[in-house]
Amino acid sequence: MYIKNAMKRKNIFITDLVDAINNRQIWLHLSWQDTKLKYRRSKIGQFWITLSMIIFISSLGLVYSKLFKANPSEYIPYLAISYIIWNYISGLLNESSNLLVNSTRYIGEIKINPIILILGLLTKHIIIFSHNILIVFLIYFFFKITPNSYILYSFPTFVLLTLNLFNISVFLSILGLRYRDMSQIVQNLIQVLFFITPITWFPKLLSSNKWIIDLNPMAHFIEIFRSPILGNSPPSNSIFFCLFILILLFISSSILYSWKVKRLVYWL
Repeated sequence: MYIKNAMKRKNIFITDLVDAINNRQIWLHLSWQDTKLKYRRSKIGQFWITLSMIIFISSLGLVYSKLFKANPSEYIPYLAISYIIWNYISGLLNESSNLLVNSTRYIGEIKINPIILILGLLTKHIIIFSHNILIVFLIYFFFKITPNSYILYSFPTFVLLTLNLFNISVFLSILGLRYRDMSQIVQNLIQVLFFITPITWFPKLLSSNKWIIDLNPMAHFIEIFRSPILGNSPPSNSIFFCLFILILLFISSSILYSWKVKRLVYWL
């Protein structure tokens, strides 16, 4: 009986996910409108995202390459790719914890499928990421880097990363609605993870404490995408780690969603 109830609850998540995919025009419209409205009075629009990222990476890269005594032609491409993918991860997770809190009208009055809102948020950050990824071509041109065949791995690894982030977003959005302190917890946790994840520093600097990287999911999320962009094969241990995390996240998020989705309206 318990197994049957568990499977029935899990089917709620699958049903809502399929329904959201079938109604993709809704969350595609929401995500695009949200991005456009943010820059509606700007002359260059969404490309402010790219410009601000270029300024940040250039400034930080020049200073930190001196601090770490690293070759700028090696350090700046590494920093650029790392920070672009980190910005995608951290931006999505930060907003996920407040997503349903800020969407009470959709949930309470319209009674929209929550997965539609989550997919809309995910798509918005994919749009932002697509603007920032243009910096990679500038990096290739400026530092005379010729991409090799390993760059093809960046497409499936990005999908793997995005699937993980989707499941985390489901988890955080529900917990964020139930516990309003969740957004502060997520923000502080992300700040800590930024410093212990190899984004502004090379992993080789932790020669005797590699466990900090090995046990850090963010390090694996970034590495599977960063390596092929920089012309290297994505580490197999990071691939398997992300696949393992994906299975755990899918099970936990689907169970949590199926158990609590009917209670969301009472937490508004």
